[in-house]
Amino acid sequence: MFVGTLVKKYADGLCLSGGSPCKWYINPDVPEACALMASARKAHSPIKWNEVVSSNQPMPHVPEEQKIACIRDLHPFENKDREFLVTVTIKKIGYRWWYNACKKCTRTTVAHGDSYKCSDQVCATIGTPNQRYKLLLTAGDETGDTDFILFGRMAQCIIKRPCDMLIANNPTGFIPNPITDLLEKTSTQSWQR
Repeated sequence: MFVGTLVKKYADGLCLSGGSPCKWYINPDVPEACALMASARKAHSPIKWNEVVSSNQPMPHVPEEQKIACIRDLHPFENKDREFLVTVTIKKIGYRWWYNACKKCTRTTVAHGDSYKCSDQVCATIGTPNQRYKLLLTAGDETGDTDFILFGRMAQCIIKRPCDMLIANNPTGFIPNPITDLLEKTSTQSWQR
């Protein structure tokens, strides 16, 4: 049973597409599913692989699995389009985990009277800044350790809480529990150099 899929007409046929909300259940023990399977046995028509659709689709990019020792010393500008999959354990978290960001370009802002001004001379936006994650992590595997800096959405995906909410609920200079809970956790992440 497929849940969370879309049925579309494509290349003169019906297609089933599924994204992240799609789930597959193999022979589920649900009365409604059993009744549906029993009714389908009478007019069974197996699903066929559509070669036309599959051959025209671009191959999804698969990140290259690597160890820290292999990616640590890569030149960032020579490898900026490469993506790596690394399994690391977080060993240390920097104490400065957020900053005031320009709403226009996300660079650092500085106090400017009773407002804030973007530190980038070209942007120079003046106004109220956004609080944004800038999380410095030291993480590693059996081959070594390295530092990672996670900004904005990438940090929020790992912490699972908005930055401004953690700032509002904790005193200045304090590292909140959702961040310190990351210590000693091992996870596999995709990193772009």
